[in-house]
Amino acid sequence: MAETFNVVVEIPRGSKNKYEVDHETGRVFLDRTLFT
Repeated sequence: MAETFNVVVEIPRGSKNKYEVDHETGRVFLDRTLFT
């Protein structure tokens, strides 16, 4: 079951989740969560 689909990720201002862009694929992924 290897299907691919596009999604939209809304990142609220002040979010403790930090995202990075994979420049090779152009995809955004969750890199880490800040606990402070």
